[in-house]
Amino acid sequence: MNVLGAKIGKRTQAIQPYQFGHREQKETWLWLHGLPPLTPTDDVHAQMMKLPRKKRERLHYLSPGPNRAKERSRTFAGIAEAMAEQWGALV
Repeated sequence: MNVLGAKIGKRTQAIQPYQFGHREQKETWLWLHGLPPLTPTDDVHAQMMKLPRKKRERLHYLSPGPNRAKERSRTFAGIAEAMAEQWGALV
């Protein structure tokens, strides 16, 4: 059980960068209130799986340092674009 998840409630959707055109994996949780689930726009999972593990899981293997947290929390452009396109007219 994810302790943080227990504190803030059950997530509505889990997405991956590779569903939106990025050849990386790092699960992102969404809590959607009044919005439909985000629909993947460019699933490159098969291409990503051909990469070495350290490349596709780059964020997991980042070295400790002052920019690690900032880099790990960055929103992928493909996800942001999908949010804008799919939810922009709804908010």
